[in-house]
Amino acid sequence: MRIAIIGAGRIGGELGRRLAVNHEVVLGSRSADRGKELAKQIGAARGTTQAEATKGADVTILSVPWWGVKETLAALDDLDGQILIDVTNPFVARGYSEMHELPGSSAAQEIQASKPRATVVKAWNHVFSPVAAHGADFGGVQATVLICGDGEPAKATVTVLASELGYRAIDVGPLSEAAFLERLCGFLVRVWHDRGLGCHALVLLPLTQDLSTSGGSA
Repeated sequence: MRIAIIGAGRIGGELGRRLAVNHEVVLGSRSADRGKELAKQIGAARGTTQAEATKGADVTILSVPWWGVKETLAALDDLDGQILIDVTNPFVARGYSEMHELPGSSAAQEIQASKPRATVVKAWNHVFSPVAAHGADFGGVQATVLICGDGEPAKATVTVLASELGYRAIDVGPLSEAAFLERLCGFLVRVWHDRGLGCHALVLLPLTQDLSTSGGSA
């Protein structure tokens, strides 16, 4: 599978590094020279401009700060038929202390509106870069990736990619659920920075006990 990585920052770079083991990863940067340099760093097949990286891709991973999303999307073609994995969160600035209010919408839905010929799947937005660098296995327990989107085949493909990287992917529904995933990230960032509780890997496990018969009360 050909995968374009747009934004080789912490999370994009780590995803690209790990996906390059089994896939043709092309890294796109605003500068072709910078793209080539970053591609070497993560072991990608090649590096180029953002627009060139997405040509012929099956999957494009968008991993840029929210304040750079509009400019980045404008530089790309229509991504016709591609899966567009949205890793973004609508933080206002680099302090990551405040998110834009998007009433009735989400960052993912705004991106889908901008690229209607692609199928947007929200994923990895709540996975912190140290977790991505560490890998998804924590003593035999898989880190969770929550995904949502309006295309079932696209979500199935993202689930396969997540599984290849060791994550347990959980489909939480249509793209409208992305607003909750983005707020979840905002909450985790606040706990990390404000409470000093360290970095988090989200782990959701299936219930092994019927709580309705456990004797507890709601």
